[in-house]
Amino acid sequence: MRLLSCLLLVLATTACTQDSMSTPVSEEDRLSELGVFGVGFRREELTYTAPESSEPRVIEVAAWYPTAARGDANVRYSFRASGVALLDAEPEEGPFPTVVFSHGNQALNDVSSFLMEHLASHGWLVLAPNHTGNTSRDRLRGDRPTSLLYLPAKDVSHVLDHYSSDLQALVGETVIVLGHSFGGYNTFSLAGATYSIDALIEACAAGTARDDYCAELTPEAIAIFREGLRDSRIDAIVAMAGGNADLFSPDGIGDIEIPVLQMVAEEDGHPAGSQDENAYWPNLRATPRTYINFLTGGHNNFTDACLSPLPLRCGMDVDAEEMQRLVKFFTLAFMQDRLPENVDNLSPLESYMPPAWVEIYRSAAMGP
Repeated sequence: MRLLSCLLLVLATTACTQDSMSTPVSEEDRLSELGVFGVGFRREELTYTAPESSEPRVIEVAAWYPTAARGDANVRYSFRASGVALLDAEPEEGPFPTVVFSHGNQALNDVSSFLMEHLASHGWLVLAPNHTGNTSRDRLRGDRPTSLLYLPAKDVSHVLDHYSSDLQALVGETVIVLGHSFGGYNTFSLAGATYSIDALIEACAAGTARDDYCAELTPEAIAIFREGLRDSRIDAIVAMAGGNADLFSPDGIGDIEIPVLQMVAEEDGHPAGSQDENAYWPNLRATPRTYINFLTGGHNNFTDACLSPLPLRCGMDVDAEEMQRLVKFFTLAFMQDRLPENVDNLSPLESYMPPAWVEIYRSAAMGP
């Protein structure tokens, strides 16, 4: 009996020692590592009638969602094989806060799968349309048609309107739009940036505007731009390396009233303090808003490409894996802050001290 008591005392002491020596998981670690859910994945088609057309517009939608299922990953994306996603796994019971991802020019809806999987593992439903006419499969030659300046935003809205899958029941009340490159521009348009349409009409008449802005600037397109592309269901946006700010006036960018996370990469042509290359941040007035500049990052470090055999437009001096980790942390921290239960909580971004190669500006009166 005495021996048993001593053994129990040793075990208890060991347990206490181990507990006292364990290191609590930081918010940075928690939000940059996979969450508690498994990740389900599927692809489906959505059809709707596009503006200026009586023809049906067909878009493929990729969906990542929380699941209780576990097993060997069996999903292959454009740039990588998944390590976690299960094709057509049974979804967990929702609803879940929802993200719609808008891909870049001539890209695909799975190009940032590392981030989409991460969000789903933390309890978000992610829907990502392929913007038909502007994917790598469409073999677009030359400039984009003017219609592609508004159709991708319409794709996002119609995904929220008419997603016909059984996953529709998972769509939650909190909706955030996330976009990369040209998709980043789409997030600003969906957030309510006002188009500088009169100036654009004049520039097209004078021959000083870009061809893709003017080639199909029909009366119907002008009416769409005048009305704007704001979707009132969207609670916040995350823009990664977004461009095409010249379609909006400074005041038009200032018309955005919802929270904004803007992430850019300096080697992508966004040096701190450059209003020519980066007109969004200096003109934003929405609060809260956060600007993150990866000083050594490149345009495609926000995608899977920079850890693939085809690392195009990637930062020369950046650790691509570490940048992906920080993109996951910053994005998820900002998005979790938008949830009603976290409104009064201190954001992990408020006290975060970035490494030397990352600059962060938060709700500042002056941009970087």
